[in-house]
Amino acid sequence: MTVLLLACTRAVPPTPDPEPEPIAPPRVVGFAADPRHTGVSPGSIGTDLAVAWKAPVGVQGWHSSPLVVGDRVVVGSYGETWNTCDPQDGVYVVARDTGRVALFVATGCDANGVSSDGSHLYAVTDAGNVVAMGLDGTRVFETRAHDGKLYAAPSVLPQGLLVSGSGGFLALLDPATGDLRKRLPATGSIRNHSVLDGRVAYGTEENGVQICMLDGSGCVGWQSSGDRSPIYGAPAMDGNDVAVPGGYDGSASNEQMALIDVRSGELRWSHAEMVGTKASPALADDVVIFAESGYLDGENPDWPRGRLRAYDRATGAARWEVAEHGGSWSSPVIVGDRVVWLPASGPLLVLDRATGETLASLPLQDRFFATPAVVDGTIYVGGDSGNLYAITTGATP
Repeated sequence: MTVLLLACTRAVPPTPDPEPEPIAPPRVVGFAADPRHTGVSPGSIGTDLAVAWKAPVGVQGWHSSPLVVGDRVVVGSYGETWNTCDPQDGVYVVARDTGRVALFVATGCDANGVSSDGSHLYAVTDAGNVVAMGLDGTRVFETRAHDGKLYAAPSVLPQGLLVSGSGGFLALLDPATGDLRKRLPATGSIRNHSVLDGRVAYGTEENGVQICMLDGSGCVGWQSSGDRSPIYGAPAMDGNDVAVPGGYDGSASNEQMALIDVRSGELRWSHAEMVGTKASPALADDVVIFAESGYLDGENPDWPRGRLRAYDRATGAARWEVAEHGGSWSSPVIVGDRVVWLPASGPLLVLDRATGETLASLPLQDRFFATPAVVDGTIYVGGDSGNLYAITTGATP
C-alpha cells in the first residue's frame, strides 16, 4: 500500500513596504520669511565680498526682498517700470548656485512682497490681488483682497494667510483657497505689518502704530507727540517689545523711533534724531538698529543724508552711528556679530555689530531699495537696474 503524505503549507503574508520618510519642506530664509520682521538672520558672514552672479529679474523695489526657498531664490518683480502694470510684472524663481532664471509667473501688476510656507509661494500685487502658486509655478488661486494696493508680503500663520493694504484693512485668508476667514479692524493705510504670538503690529499713514489681537478681541495704540508722520517701515516684534521706525515726511520733530510694550502700547523709549525713515529696524536681544532713508536724487535736498544708528535695547542709549552714506530704504540685517547695510547708491557694507566699524565694503553700480536676504554666507539683493545679485562673503556655509 502506498501512503501519500501531503505537506500542508501556510501562506506567509508579504512584508509590507516600509513607510516612506516624510519629506521636509525646503528651508525658507529672508526678511519676509519671519512674520516678526526682526531683521535678524541665522548663520555668519565673512568680509571677502565678491559678486558671484547677476540674474535679470526686472526692477527690484522697496518690497522686493529676496526669499530663499531651498536651492532657489524667489523675488517679486516690478517688471520694466515701477508703479506701472506690464507683462514682466511677476514672481521670478532663480537657481541659487548659477543665477539661472528657472521660472517666471506673471501677476499682471507689480508683484510686491513674496512669502512661502516651504511648499507654496504667496505674492501680493499693486492691483490688490493675492496670488498663490506651487514651487513649480502651478497657480493655486488668485483672489482680489481689496481695491487698493497690497504692499507687504503676506504672513503665513497658523490662523491663516494675513494680508494688509493701502485701503486700510487686515484680512486672514485660507492659504489653500484664498477664501476670507476674518477681516480685522484697521485705522489707516498700511504699508507693512509684523506678527508675534497672536498679535499684529502695523503702522499707518494717519494714526501711528496699532497692536491688535488676530482674533479681533482688541487693540492698543501708540502715537508720537505732534502730528503723526506716515509710517512706512514694518515694526519689528520680539519678546515683549515692538521697535517702531520713524515716519517719512521730513519733519524731524515727529520722526520718532521708539521701543514700545507689545501688550500695553506703553512707550519704553524714543528718539527723534533721524529724518525720513522707510526702512524697518533690526531688533536683536541687545540692540535696535535704525536706518534713516534721507533723500535720494531729485528728492528733498534739505533732508540730511542717510545714517545708521544703533541703540541699547534695554535703555535706549545711543551706541554708534554710521553717517553720510546717502539715502537708504533698505533695512539693516543682523547676522551674528555683524550687520549688513546697503544704502541706495551703495556701497554694500558689512559692519561690526558692537561698534559700527566698517569691516568690508563693496561698490555696486546700481541703486537699491530692497532689504537683502543673507543665507549660508551669501547676500542676495535686487537692484533698480533689473538685476538680482548674489554676493559671496567668504564665510563657510
